[in-house]
Amino acid sequence: MRLCRFKLGVLAAFSGAAAVAPAQELPDSFSLARFVPGDVWMVVHNVHNPERDFIQQQWAEVWQAAKDAKLDQGILLALQSDEDANKKDADKKSVQTPLDKMIGLVGGVAWDDIVAEETVFAERRAKSGVGYDYIFLARGAEGSGAANFEGLVRLIEGARPML
Repeated sequence: MRLCRFKLGVLAAFSGAAAVAPAQELPDSFSLARFVPGDVWMVVHNVHNPERDFIQQQWAEVWQAAKDAKLDQGILLALQSDEDANKKDADKKSVQTPLDKMIGLVGGVAWDDIVAEETVFAERRAKSGVGYDYIFLARGAEGSGAANFEGLVRLIEGARPML
């Protein structure tokens, strides 16, 4: 019993020390973290690392193979229930047309470019005490902002009637 208390005491001491450990000064490459409010309870921060380019290339090949195999279409078909098979063709078309529109709008944004250089995600309790505030910041690839902004506007405007 004494040994168990000792272990719990050591664990509590180390847990407390980690909880109050001060944050280190950020290098200049981590510019977005400076905009995160001080009252968040969680921050996930990612910055481009040239040493990971090889891994990114491997993932790009995996995603390209999935696209070539039309995996996205297979997933959509798998999500359709047996009830969908019993619907009339007109009902299927009324569902498929907005779905095709949304897929096209999502494809109009270069998502990799949006988060190419740096991303920050943070969460905190809402000031009202009910729910949470989510903060997402991104620094994308140079020169990609205008086209992606237009694509995101089209996506939001296209989704608005469906909400």
